[in-house]
Amino acid sequence: MMRNRMIFFLSLVLGVCFVGCSDKDDSENISVDNTDALISNFTLPANAKYASGLADLYFSIVQQGQYEEGKGYVGQIFNADSLPVGTVTNSLLANITTTSAYEVMLFNYSEETKLYSDSSLYSSTDSIDFTHPLMVRVTAANRTTKKFYEVKLNVHKQNPDSIDWQLYKNNALSDFSDIEQQKAIAYGDDMFWYTATAVKVTLNKSPKSDLSTWTPNDVSWTLSGMPDLSTITQFGDEIYCLTNDGEMMISSDGVNFEGMSDNTGFVNIIGVYGVSSSSQQLVAIRKVDGVNYFSYYTKESGWLNNGTVPSNFPVTGFSNPVSYTMSKMDRLNIAGGITEGGAYISSVWSYDGVNPWAEFQQRNVRAGAGKTLVTYEHDPRYKDTFWFMLCGATSPISYTKTVYYSNDKGVSWKEAESLVTFPDDFTTRGFASPYVDEDFYINLIGGKNRSGELNQIWRGRLNNLLFKPVE
Repeated sequence: MMRNRMIFFLSLVLGVCFVGCSDKDDSENISVDNTDALISNFTLPANAKYASGLADLYFSIVQQGQYEEGKGYVGQIFNADSLPVGTVTNSLLANITTTSAYEVMLFNYSEETKLYSDSSLYSSTDSIDFTHPLMVRVTAANRTTKKFYEVKLNVHKQNPDSIDWQLYKNNALSDFSDIEQQKAIAYGDDMFWYTATAVKVTLNKSPKSDLSTWTPNDVSWTLSGMPDLSTITQFGDEIYCLTNDGEMMISSDGVNFEGMSDNTGFVNIIGVYGVSSSSQQLVAIRKVDGVNYFSYYTKESGWLNNGTVPSNFPVTGFSNPVSYTMSKMDRLNIAGGITEGGAYISSVWSYDGVNPWAEFQQRNVRAGAGKTLVTYEHDPRYKDTFWFMLCGATSPISYTKTVYYSNDKGVSWKEAESLVTFPDDFTTRGFASPYVDEDFYINLIGGKNRSGELNQIWRGRLNNLLFKPVE
């Protein structure tokens, strides 16, 4: 009797367990979609032999891409953040996650046929060649439904910390005959590129958004002297310029110039101090009784001389001026140039609106004139975080294409590495006019060398700005 009860009890327990397990299995089977052929996740395991950070690389999966005959809508799998230039990708493992796939097949791309072929069964332990795009075919559990994905492992083709310099426009201006001087400035939505022969001045205008086409306009002036285009400067809504006789002219449209009421004795225009319009001053050098003075102009006060110019301060040939803010103070910087005694200098001079001009001597920079200063955003989130000093003349007949950089807003400089230097077909030059456009291209307009004035526009930008982040 006791034995029969024991047998019954065991049978009941086993029966309950069987029913319970059967119910659980039925539930799992019901939740599985045997037509699901989607890839839900794609990763690369760490492999320090080939590249660091592989395991942290994020892959985007676009489930419904373009439609292809015989494949349906081909999904896309790619890494938006490209791997460093030179990364070896011909033997990497991959983790492909699916819900209930029957099999995953890989098809390699052939450069010769431009087709996918050489299929192989996917395994997480087998290396994969990602040098070219990879086609993945996922077969669902029903062995009928199939889904295709194109996998691309993006690798930078250029070092992101390099600058790719290109000749953007040769013979940019249609009429460049007998040009003796030139300078370009940004004005509103346009670029103004001034050129001059011995007797004629032309304003060539182009939209900032497209520097490939320029429209010429004849410039007129009321004073007897010839305009000195190196002094062309925008201050407020007007453009100022000296004649070769040291007289100050002003124009409201950049085409018609007339003399200012207090306009004589000027040596050069240095630039504009002050970032905000309310604090701006036009800064010049003015000679009074044989002595050079710094002279500052506002429309409210006119010209005021304040402080003599040191003998080691450049009176000509200094770089384009740069106005900026550092430590909550506006500043105006120039680099290089030629003193009144004819000496070429390497120093950077800076003015903060309160103290006398300060000299930052440069041990790593070669003395020269006609250097081009560029304030550049190597990261678009931060303003003026990286400066370049480009080219210049080391003597009246000797020019260079050396690139210097500064990461402390022009206080100290070092010669740049080869990653950002100019290519072989870029000829040495000085006195080029810079413009950094909204796409972060550094545009070098014109300039000159021992062969004469240059009718060219070169442009370049840091390659890491070519790869915009995914939003």
